[in-house]
Amino acid sequence: MSREEPGPAQRLPLRCETCAIVAPGKASACTFQHLRASAGQALLVPEERPRKIVYLRRGHAVLESGAAVTGASFPAVRGPSSLLGLESIAGEDAPYTARALTDVAVCTTDVDTFRASLGPLESPLGTALLFALRESAKRANERLAVEGTASQRVARFLLQAASTGEAEDVPRRVVARILGMRAETLSRVLTELRQSGALSAGRKIIIADIERLRALARETHEE
Repeated sequence: MSREEPGPAQRLPLRCETCAIVAPGKASACTFQHLRASAGQALLVPEERPRKIVYLRRGHAVLESGAAVTGASFPAVRGPSSLLGLESIAGEDAPYTARALTDVAVCTTDVDTFRASLGPLESPLGTALLFALRESAKRANERLAVEGTASQRVARFLLQAASTGEAEDVPRRVVARILGMRAETLSRVLTELRQSGALSAGRKIIIADIERLRALARETHEE
């Protein structure tokens, strides 16, 4: 059965026919939905399921990076033609919450539908895309690792190092340099983490309670 041409009530707006998301002449097959949002409204939340992709068509959005991890917000502003949530294609949660900074017009779709529209990701180009998205997500997390209080920075670094099995072997002077703090500050924080039960007693850095360490990475307090 041939597909019917859209009637007057179904006809897509001109902006859809010239959108950068889909190929020219293919707008009728676009899976995105058109939405409007008021300033302050959440557009993309990392914990939301199903994950979604957001194309910012008009207006500006602010990316509140790190709020869920550090309790602080490190905003970045995005304008028209920004595509948000691409990390989800690689199975990663977006490392930010996207919120409308002004009244906006957006197009959204769920990540599975968008991923299917890209074609096979097993191709060399698809593999390169997945590598690039995963590397981008890692860099975002690395930038967050140097924000917040000294205790938060150390806790987040140890969590990341533990995932690679290298927490015990990294020299303290190197850790202090990476985190932008003095060696004395690092020693003080490690002592506090041991006293809290997050780290084991002794010279080596050994995580004793990973859930406690995660909680400390999220806590906010004055140094």
